[in-house]
Amino acid sequence: MLKTTRIARILLVASAGLLALGTGPAHAETTNCTVIDALPYTIAAPGIYCLTADFDVNLAAGAAITIDSSHVVLDLNGHKIANGAGDATQAYGVYALNRTSLTVRNGTLIGFLIGVNIKDTSGGYATTQNCIVEDVRANFNKYQGLNVEGKMNVVRNNHVLYTYGTTLWGANVSAYGIRVVGPSPRVLNNEVSEVFKSGTGTAYGIFLVAVTNGFAYENRVAAVTNGIVFSGASTGKYKDNLTSGVTTAFSGGTDAGGNH
Repeated sequence: MLKTTRIARILLVASAGLLALGTGPAHAETTNCTVIDALPYTIAAPGIYCLTADFDVNLAAGAAITIDSSHVVLDLNGHKIANGAGDATQAYGVYALNRTSLTVRNGTLIGFLIGVNIKDTSGGYATTQNCIVEDVRANFNKYQGLNVEGKMNVVRNNHVLYTYGTTLWGANVSAYGIRVVGPSPRVLNNEVSEVFKSGTGTAYGIFLVAVTNGFAYENRVAAVTNGIVFSGASTGKYKDNLTSGVTTAFSGGTDAGGNH
């Protein structure tokens, strides 16, 4: 009953957002690309890759799409990848490790531990850089909607709804709508709603950590404990962001005005 109520709230929030903001710009379908026609799939060379159909998967671990090369554009072309493995899944929708110049865009990722997980394990987050995650709907993922690590990355125009539910680490687990790590990120015009912790964990809408010179601009965050957080010694500015139903709207960083 609790999850049903939350789902109903999500639909109301999403509907209200669409009425207020419109459906956003239309995206032309990418056709000059390497078509991904089966999952799981590993991208092993630079280029443009795309989906031409929806996929339903049942992944307990691994990733639906692994990007194992730099200089890649992955266009989901408005399609969805939905994972039905449940709350204990360890799988990612899209995963990349220590890669540069990636773009992931224009589709829906449902039911993963993390919807998009771009990781950087180098010292100082200097290996992964110049990546863009845009126009992604990350819905009903279990731990993080989007996780983007590295240098000078951009996270923009995404919709992240209902992040909650992993059972991997016991009863006390934090959850993150969007998590951004590393120098000089830009977090722009995202919608984040309904992020729920477990037990004594913490729920974050947009969480920036190990960030220098970050910028969070024109985001909307609703129904979460902590709205936009520059964690620890992170530095950066936030401007023209809106929150609703948020216990602590803003934390850390520098208020550049227009935030509510």
